[in-house]
Amino acid sequence: MKTSTTFLDSFTNWEKQWRYSPDKAFRLERVRYTLEYLGHPERKFPSVLVGGTKGKGSTVAMLASILKEAGYNVGMFSSPHLINIRERIKLGGRDISARDWRVILAELEKCLKNNPVPARFGRVTYFEALTLAAILFFAKKGVDIGVFEVGLGGRLDATNALDPLVSVLTSVSLDHRELLGNTLRKIASEKSYIMRTGKRTVIGPQAPEALRVFRARAKKIRAFNFEAGRDFACGGVR
Repeated sequence: MKTSTTFLDSFTNWEKQWRYSPDKAFRLERVRYTLEYLGHPERKFPSVLVGGTKGKGSTVAMLASILKEAGYNVGMFSSPHLINIRERIKLGGRDISARDWRVILAELEKCLKNNPVPARFGRVTYFEALTLAAILFFAKKGVDIGVFEVGLGGRLDATNALDPLVSVLTSVSLDHRELLGNTLRKIASEKSYIMRTGKRTVIGPQAPEALRVFRARAKKIRAFNFEAGRDFACGGVR
């Protein structure tokens, strides 16, 4: 059996690449295919999905902390890590234990070996493997809710395989233009895909161009926006 580090290092880690094609790096089909084989662990707990440009990690941490203090058993997935990769997956505010880490990755390794993703979808990536591990872990631990940070963009990000109860969009600005587009409209469009039909999206302070994109997406898919400056005050915005 490979060590957890060796297993993860066998996947392409696009976080360490300077240039790459998003269509090659990101394929939701890989994540959805594996989740189906695992019995859809993502359906065993409600989730919150946080995307945007600025403040994603802080928002995820604050939401997880608030929910924990309210008495919920909370799973939290974020990226990147500072020192130890186990920082990315937390249960009740604590990093996943070394033992649970080994067990979950061993189960994921067995799954991918016994039921490899079809070649037409491409090979599972490092971030996708981590996302799958977090979902599987939270399902096994019976969390009351999982709070997930989008890795990059939204439309093709591995976390978008979830069906969140609530989506959150923090402030959007020009980021990863080589991957998401060179205008605020294009970038906001990529991030808007974490919104869900018939469900609420909490939208933080936005530039007018980004807000127009989010409102248009909500209207198209019949989602419900709860907007900073219109529905609540946020950071001085009223």
